Amino acid sequence: MALKAQIFRGSALLTLNEIVGNLCTLIRNFVLARILTKSDFGIAATLTVVISLLEISGRMAFGQQLVRAKDGEHRDYVGTAHFAQFSFGVLSAALILILANSFARVLKVPELAWAIKAMALIPVSSALTSLEPFTYSRRMRFGPSVAVELIPQVVITLAAYPLAIWLRDFRALVWLLVGKAFLSLAISHLVSARFYQWTMRLDYFWAMIRFGCPLLMESLLMFGALQGDRLLIASSFSLSELGGYAVAGTLAATPVIALWKVVGGVGLPVLAEVQDDRAKFEARFAPVAQGLALAAGLFGLMMLLGGDYIMVVLFGQKYKGTGAILACLSCAQSIRMIRGAPILAATALGETICLPIMSATRLSGLLLAVLVVWRGGSLLLVAWSAIAGEVLAVTTGLLLLYRLRKVPLRICLLPIAFIAAVLGGAAWFKAEFRSVSSPLFWSVAIGVCWLGLAAAFAGIFTETRVALMSLLRLLQERWRGGLQLVKKKSDADAIKPDVIA
Repeated sequence: MALKAQIFRGSALLTLNEIVGNLCTLIRNFVLARILTKSDFGIAATLTVVISLLEISGRMAFGQQLVRAKDGEHRDYVGTAHFAQFSFGVLSAALILILANSFARVLKVPELAWAIKAMALIPVSSALTSLEPFTYSRRMRFGPSVAVELIPQVVITLAAYPLAIWLRDFRALVWLLVGKAFLSLAISHLVSARFYQWTMRLDYFWAMIRFGCPLLMESLLMFGALQGDRLLIASSFSLSELGGYAVAGTLAATPVIALWKVVGGVGLPVLAEVQDDRAKFEARFAPVAQGLALAAGLFGLMMLLGGDYIMVVLFGQKYKGTGAILACLSCAQSIRMIRGAPILAATALGETICLPIMSATRLSGLLLAVLVVWRGGSLLLVAWSAIAGEVLAVTTGLLLLYRLRKVPLRICLLPIAFIAAVLGGAAWFKAEFRSVSSPLFWSVAIGVCWLGLAAAFAGIFTETRVALMSLLRLLQERWRGGLQLVKKKSDADAIKPDVIA
């Protein structure tokens, strides 16, 4: 029960962090999308894609390495991680400065050159960020790492509206992102128990490189798979069309990224702890895989049935007509959410080579998008290509896990098949009733489908049902404990003798 309590507390804190953080992201996008033109939002989207391509140090996952490594709390290990992170961060900043003008010319947006150079400040600040908060995560204490991420999110969200009103163009996003990076740098040092330092132990350093290089390769491939379509659209469509696609893509990806941070943050230490015990590993991995599949189904249902209205309500009438693109991108992200299960298992087992292979197969979606654009296809077909790439990537991941570590395919395949059937039925339902324009009708449809899916999933999959029952019992115990504490305090106050002055 102690482990379950730790998982519950950690999950609750990370979930709260992701709820608040993604609410902040949603508010910022809401503000920027309504104040900026679609073309300016397209420039901002292109800018973030370019910076994401050239940022290297974050892709090496030095924080995750501190969580997983046996010596992750050792002072020399943390110091070596600081040195390695600084080295790759400086390299990232240099690449940004060198290639800024070239990217601006290729994308035919000369305004981007100075903005890209200004955002070289982001990897510089990240290079000096303390990794000490990740050492707490090894013991399921996520407070420091949450503070590093959440406080800057809240601050820049509060600054988004006045800054957007003042600048009225894509510069607002530039300075918001730079400000967030520097705030994270400052807070990471404030919440660290030990002073920031560099050390250099070659055995630790090369172990980090060996672990991180496959992750770097995987993230670069993932960049091409998940962000390459935006660069393709930027070079082949108008900035206004890119703006609509970028808004839909951001809305589709944000919940998936949030869930992955929660599941990955809690699941990695839980699975890594039993990586050498096959029975315990499979017992812990099954509810993770099923939970991700259930979350993917709930998310996909909402976006498939209500995507049209969500885009207009959040971002205004100028984004009307992008609901179909949102639905396709959301289905692709739902499959990506499911793919988080083999990614997490491979990372916990130390088989990080699986990650770049999965990402390489995911690039098939980008190649299909290139073909679509070359043949003069629409943005909707570009979005459909993302679904094809994700299907191939998750299939590859499951086969690799079985081949390398004999992780049973049934753990993931059964919930995936069930969710695929549900989303297929939802797509048919949407097509049959596409003439219905009542938001109330679609809201009720989403609610009914959610309840039906949750009940059916819990009835079919034992691990999910057991996990839900354990969670309910834990919540009930916490509730009763709180009531008893309140009652004891009330009784103590009632029998407290009067004090005579």
